[in-house]
Amino acid sequence: TKSLVSILDSNNKAIKPNQDGMIEIPKGSVAIIDMVGPIMKYGDWCTYGADEIVNALRMADANPNIIGIVFNVDGPGGAVSAIGPFIEFGKTKTKPVVALIDQCCSLHYWSVCAVADYIMADNNVSASIGSVGVITSFADNRKYLENLGYVFHEIYPKESQHKNEAFAMALKGEYDLIKEEHLSPIAIKFQGAVKAARPNLQEATGVLTGKTFPAD
Repeated sequence: TKSLVSILDSNNKAIKPNQDGMIEIPKGSVAIIDMVGPIMKYGDWCTYGADEIVNALRMADANPNIIGIVFNVDGPGGAVSAIGPFIEFGKTKTKPVVALIDQCCSLHYWSVCAVADYIMADNNVSASIGSVGVITSFADNRKYLENLGYVFHEIYPKESQHKNEAFAMALKGEYDLIKEEHLSPIAIKFQGAVKAARPNLQEATGVLTGKTFPAD
C-alpha cells in the first residue's frame, strides 16, 4: 500500500524510515499528502478516508520541523459527508498548503477550496478541475424482486409522516422534494465555498453549475 504521507527535506530529498519504521523529520521539511481516487468520510482496508487524510494534514501542520504541505490531489469526487473534516482543518491550520492537482473534481475541489492557499495544475494534458455540483443516485430493484415473489411493506405511524418522504417520492419518479430539501442546499453551500476561496472567479457558463475545465 502506498504511503499516505511523504516527507522531503530542505534539499528536496525524500526521508526514508529507519530500521524500526520510524521517520525522523529534519527542520525545514515539506510534507506531501495524497488524496487520490474517490473519497469517503471513513477509510477501510482498501482506501484512505477523509478522516485519515485530514489526520495526516493535522500531523504535518502540528510538526515544528515541517514548514508547509503539498496536497497532492487526483480524483473525481466522493461522499458529501467527507467534506466536513477538511472544512474544520482549514479553519485551524497554521502552515501554508499548496494543492497540486491532476483531476480535481467535485468533493476534491471543495476540499482544496477548504484547505489550500494556492492551487497549481500538475500538467496541462490530463489535469481537470470543476464539477461544482451535487448528485444522488440509487438503483430500484423492487420490480425484479417482486417477480421473484418478494412483497414490500413500509409502515409508518402517524407521528412519522415525513420520515423518508423525499426518498419515497423519488421512488415514484417525483424528484422535486429531494432536490429542494437535500440536493440544492448542499449545492448552494458548495458554490459559496468556491466563491469564498476564489474571489476573482469569473462566473462563466458552467463554472458553478457542474462543468469541468482543463488546466489551460
